[in-house]
Amino acid sequence: LNEIDVSGFIVNTSSVLGTNHKGYNAFNPTSRSHWRVAGEAMTKNFWIEIQCPFQVRVYRFLIQPAGGTKLVKWKIRGRMDGFHLWEDLPFQLEPLESDTKVFTLENPRLAKGYWCYQIFIEEAEGVNPGLTYWQLYTVNSVFN
Repeated sequence: LNEIDVSGFIVNTSSVLGTNHKGYNAFNPTSRSHWRVAGEAMTKNFWIEIQCPFQVRVYRFLIQPAGGTKLVKWKIRGRMDGFHLWEDLPFQLEPLESDTKVFTLENPRLAKGYWCYQIFIEEAEGVNPGLTYWQLYTVNSVFN
């Protein structure tokens, strides 16, 4: 499902529970809402992605699962456009529950640039899993 936030970024999701749980809610910490997938039994192979207005290099991100859910197995990936395959990013990930977690590359110079970023959840627990929050931090030109 394709959504355009007021910021101009395009957010795509594999599924949305309803109008109160759209994908762009995960990028707005003041919305007090979440992105959640539809279907109580949906706990495998779903995703959320953001399309940036230009190529950016991400070296850090914050993420928080939707309340009452857990991300058991998941990854963050990037790609240039719809014609390229997704590439897994080299972050050391772990299962996540409830709290906001920060993930940072050991060496920001290793960050590659992409137009699109995606959180792909291979396995989750809980009813209507999703994200409360996702924020990307880009490499400053000082690191170039």
